Amino acid sequence: MRTCPNCGELNGDGNTYCYKCNTLLEKMPDYNKICPKCKRIYAGNVETCEKCHVPLAVYTGKAAYNPQTKLEPWVYVVSILAPYVGILLGIIYLLRGEKETAKPLFSISVLTIIIGVFISMSCVYICALF
Repeated sequence: MRTCPNCGELNGDGNTYCYKCNTLLEKMPDYNKICPKCKRIYAGNVETCEKCHVPLAVYTGKAAYNPQTKLEPWVYVVSILAPYVGILLGIIYLLRGEKETAKPLFSISVLTIIIGVFISMSCVYICALF
């Protein structure tokens, strides 16, 4: 399907003029474009991502989805100080399809909870001796 540059109407691939406004339809590029932020693939005549509003790059077919695995330091601090919030952030990253980013959040949060339970049980045991 070809999109009219004037009115945005969809036309058949064989049309040379838009059936709605009679504008000359340009030839579609032989390549696709990809959003560098969200990795959505668009037709070659689209210039910006409709979701992220960033300029598109030419898609070569080699660009695979590679989420950013380096997290900001504040995320680690939150996972240690508030482990349930860290688990919630991990779930959010997991739902976004960024499994490699979610793993450290889950690991740190669960480890913090285990250490907290161990310290609490140790304090109760020590208090029970006195």
